[in-house]
Amino acid sequence: MRRTLRRALRAGVPTGALALLMAFGGALAPPAAAAAPADCTAGLAGSTSAYAECPAGAGDFEFRVVAQSGGIAGLATVYGDWRRPSADAPVRSSVSCQYAPKCAAFSPTIEFR
Repeated sequence: MRRTLRRALRAGVPTGALALLMAFGGALAPPAAAAAPADCTAGLAGSTSAYAECPAGAGDFEFRVVAQSGGIAGLATVYGDWRRPSADAPVRSSVSCQYAPKCAAFSPTIEFR
């Protein structure tokens, strides 16, 4: 199975690679944060980027998106910038997979500090 994934990624087939990566995404996801502000969300913005967003007034903490990236160089963990929620507007941390567009981002989570 691992050899098939490598061949698909080298061939630059983002759709097939994305399907395979999504199937393995749960096993590769980083551990969830212990205490997370409930109103913050994480998700995918297309097949090559992920985001974490906290609404206005979410609290006094910093957060960033953490996602898995699969592409021609293999699998990697990618990190967005640390952001602090604003009192006035939603704030977003985002990250793209390495070597876009011949890659896929998957399993987005939020890391807090």
